[in-house]
Amino acid sequence: GDYNTAVGYESMISDTSGYLNVAMGWRSLRYNLNGGENTALGVGAMELDTTGSGNSASGRYSLFAVTKGSYNTAAGYSSLRTADSSSYSVGIGTNAGYTNTRDNLVAIGTQAGYLNNYLQTDLLQGVENTYVGFNSGFHANVGSKNTAIGNQALQGLGYFGGDNPGLQQYKRNTVVGDSAAFLTVGNDNTVLGTLALSNNTWGNQHVAIGSRALTKTTATFPNTAVGYSSMDSLTTGQANTALGSYSLTNATLGSNNVAIGNAAMYAATGGSN
Repeated sequence: GDYNTAVGYESMISDTSGYLNVAMGWRSLRYNLNGGENTALGVGAMELDTTGSGNSASGRYSLFAVTKGSYNTAAGYSSLRTADSSSYSVGIGTNAGYTNTRDNLVAIGTQAGYLNNYLQTDLLQGVENTYVGFNSGFHANVGSKNTAIGNQALQGLGYFGGDNPGLQQYKRNTVVGDSAAFLTVGNDNTVLGTLALSNNTWGNQHVAIGSRALTKTTATFPNTAVGYSSMDSLTTGQANTALGSYSLTNATLGSNNVAIGNAAMYAATGGSN
C-alpha cells in the first residue's frame, strides 16, 4: 500500500494495496487489504475491515466488524461494532449502534440505537433512524424512520426475537424529551416533552405535546393531548382531544371527549361524549 501509517502490534498486518490509512493500536485495521483513507484509533478499531474506505473509528473495538462499509464515523468503546457493510452511519458513545448493519443510522449517546436491525434480514427494518441520548431507541430492532432525542427516548418495551420481515412496529415515531415514549413499540406517534406518552406500549398515532402529556395512557387508539399534564391520568380512554395545560388532567377513563382551554375539564374523571 501507499502512504499508510500503522502503529501497534499487527496493525495493518494484512495490507496489500491500501492507501492513506492511519492505524494506531493493537490490531487496528488488521485485515485491511485495499481500503483507503481510513482512520482507526484504538485496540481492535476496524480490525476486520478488508475493503472499506473513508471510515473514522476512535475507541476500542469501534467499527470492529465493519468489513466493506465506507464513510462511517464511530467514536467510543464498541461504537458501531457490528457494522459489516454499513455505510454513512454515525455512532458516537459507548456501544452506540452496537448491532447496526444498515446504512444511514445516526446514534449519539451511550447505547443509543443499541439493537438497531438486530436479527433482521428485511432490508427495510432498521433504516433511516436517528437516536440521540442515553439508551434512545435501545430496543427498536425492527424500527425504521424514527427520530428520538432525549435520555431514554423511545427506549422501547423490548426487542423482537427472531427474524420478523415486514413487521410493522417501532415505525415512523417522532419523539423529543427525557423518557418520552419510554415504552413505546407502536407507530406514527408524535411526542414532545418530558415523560410524555411514557407508559404507552402498543399505541399508534398518539399526539402528546407537553411534559407529562398522556403519560399514563395505555390506549391503542389515538388521543391528542397538547399542554403541560394534559390527559396526564388517562389510561385506556381513546379518541380524546385535550388542548391546554391541565386539560382533562384527572380523567382516567372516557372516550371521544374534547377539552379546549387551560384546565378545561380538569376535574372530570371519566365519561364519554
